[in-house]
Amino acid sequence: MSKKFFIMSYFFMLAFFITFLSVFVFFDLYPQKYVSIIKKYAKEYDISPALVASIINVESGYKKEAISPVGAVGLMQIMPQTAKWIEGDVNLSDVNTNIKVGCKYLAYLKTQFSSFECVIASYNAGPNKVKIWLNDDNFSTDGINLKTTPYKETNEYIQKVKDNLKIYNLFYK
Repeated sequence: MSKKFFIMSYFFMLAFFITFLSVFVFFDLYPQKYVSIIKKYAKEYDISPALVASIINVESGYKKEAISPVGAVGLMQIMPQTAKWIEGDVNLSDVNTNIKVGCKYLAYLKTQFSSFECVIASYNAGPNKVKIWLNDDNFSTDGINLKTTPYKETNEYIQKVKDNLKIYNLFYK
């Protein structure tokens, strides 16, 4: 066997390994869990399933037992008082319930705001904050769209959801 054959074999094996590893890393970064539940409630509440998957990934990294320092619960990181207002007394630790309440809340936010960024910002910071920002020339020039928010976390959140959405749109066609 020639040296050239061994070098080519080595590079072929290396390329195969990198490709194989990349698939695992990709699906670790963009999980495909709870697809049927996401599709069910996204359809019921007229929300993009890719958006729901993106929010789940940004909010909890698909960890169904996630609880935030401020008390948001589950995959979609729903605040208990928001869930109670949207759906009544429910178990937010239940995956099905959490996704349902999250989709229902997103549907409500869509009725409050016409821009995508405002819906996403309000999911993160609350609709009352977004309404205040829309009336402030520092954050909105037209009262409909946000150009930025005063919260670094919310600005980053909006961008992360948009970035995730690019990937999840490929899965949820």
